[in-house]
Amino acid sequence: MLATPASASVAAPAILTQAAPAATEEAEKEKPGPDTVECRRVKVTGSRVKRKRICMTLAQWEAQGRSGRAMATGMQDAGTLDAAGETGM
Repeated sequence: MLATPASASVAAPAILTQAAPAATEEAEKEKPGPDTVECRRVKVTGSRVKRKRICMTLAQWEAQGRSGRAMATGMQDAGTLDAAGETGM
């Protein structure tokens, strides 16, 4: 049986706790703001291979995502309601 010194098991957590705040600070510094421009490659409708590069700010990407989700939800809801506004199942 191997014996490990008690001080070794106590020192390891101290080192880990000291490194954690530094990693958190670096992540916060690197966090992009809403005005950061991001370019994405988007598939072109009607093509299997062709892609288009679109660049927008992160705020614009978020707005486009919200708009698309709202439109899809509206289409789904429109299919489940009749003209009187009641569910037509």
